[in-house]
Amino acid sequence: KQWYQRRVAITAGLIVYFYHKQYRQFVPCMYLLLALFDCLMILFMIISYILVSKFEGESTDNILQNKWVIIGFKMGEKWSLRMSIFINTLLSVARTIKTVRPFSEIKMTRALLSVVFYGCYWI
Repeated sequence: KQWYQRRVAITAGLIVYFYHKQYRQFVPCMYLLLALFDCLMILFMIISYILVSKFEGESTDNILQNKWVIIGFKMGEKWSLRMSIFINTLLSVARTIKTVRPFSEIKMTRALLSVVFYGCYWI
């Protein structure tokens, strides 16, 4: 998994580098959000692995007290994965709309509201 984390982090960094100045347009904004959720997923993964390895040799009472922290980071990892998949789906739908109707405009506020509502649904 370590090679995957490095590859996603490098790709997300390149996306942020290329699109950070155009964040008010639809496609760059969606790619920036996608990079953000991918970075959050990697961060949650790394922290949960560190916590699991830290608590591995300790007594069972200490592990039971700290299991909720590990579960919280795993849930954050799953949430950011769901958000990443949703934004990819939103980008696919937007590309399909632009292909079928090239002169139609996609409202960015509606797209961002759908991302917010979907994120709140899974919290």
